[in-house]
Amino acid sequence: GDLVNHVLAYKHLIKRWVATAQTNPAGEIISTLVAAVKSIRPEVDIFLVTERIVDALELYAHVRRSFFPTDDFYAELRSAIIGGVQARQKMPFFTALTQYAARPIGVFHALAISRG
Repeated sequence: GDLVNHVLAYKHLIKRWVATAQTNPAGEIISTLVAAVKSIRPEVDIFLVTERIVDALELYAHVRRSFFPTDDFYAELRSAIIGGVQARQKMPFFTALTQYAARPIGVFHALAISRG
């Protein structure tokens, strides 16, 4: 049932994308692919990595951030991905626990043995 519908949706997506790729310039191809992915999975963050400027404005409505591939863009991409996950995943207990665990540990000398 549901799995078959997903497979058919992806199959239709691929066919539409291939047909668009054969007839349109690169900017429109990327826009079509991004819009198709967002229509199926709107919760997925899309990051665009490209060596050229894409003039399709409708593309940037669906793209969280775009990058030019430089030597250090991997750190920026990782930071953007982590930021997107943190924006969706509010976990106050886990955040408080990690902050508590990261604090410096002091020495506790209340035991009689530790007094000498």
